[in-house]
Amino acid sequence: MLKSEQPLTLGRDQAYIRVLIDDLITKTPENPTVCSSRAEHRLLLRQDNADLRLTEIGREIGLVSEAQHERYLERSKNLAKSLHSYTKARLDRLAESGLLSDPKLKGSRFAAILKRPDADLSQMIQDSAQLSARITDPDDDLLAGGNGCKI
Repeated sequence: MLKSEQPLTLGRDQAYIRVLIDDLITKTPENPTVCSSRAEHRLLLRQDNADLRLTEIGREIGLVSEAQHERYLERSKNLAKSLHSYTKARLDRLAESGLLSDPKLKGSRFAAILKRPDADLSQMIQDSAQLSARITDPDDDLLAGGNGCKI
């Protein structure tokens, strides 16, 4: 039996399924195969950040437990700290090789360097003593919002 509550409606910027449904209904494609390239927010609609996009909604409708919500809040807080660090920290010492050896990048913020298409955080950490001294494991710390990623 259905509850007498408002239906949950996700936006195109919140869930890929919304993009798929909207496109099938409104665009009536000649070929009904769904293309991910049609999602205008496709770079944001990734599985690795689904908790950041959807946990609060899940909490509001009762799908997220208190323990899950606490983990989400901790991850959000740690991720915000890490990202803030990247926006403030600047490249002080050039690396011996790789992207961070480019003299034009000296003094640049790491956040700006990471936006470059050739930037690879793991490789930058290997190449730069400045980064490797401050970051233990980028996959565990920055991407998962852990405590070890501090710049």
